[in-house]
Amino acid sequence: MRNPENRVEYGPHALDGELAADAVTGRRGVVTGQAVEYSRWTGKAVRCEVFLRPVGGGVEWTVDDHDLRPVFGAA
Repeated sequence: MRNPENRVEYGPHALDGELAADAVTGRRGVVTGQAVEYSRWTGKAVRCEVFLRPVGGGVEWTVDDHDLRPVFGAA
């Protein structure tokens, strides 16, 4: 849950457009961006959520960046 006092920035992720897996659920999707939450007090990043879109279409979901795994060799 985000702290409403913190600043959130939305933008591209290093894996934008690449296939990645959610390590928690095992689902795979295409990375479409990220939301980074910065502490109001320190200015440091305290949380990063990555947006994934199912390959065949469907509802986008978020995954913590620590639970994101790139999928290599997928066609």
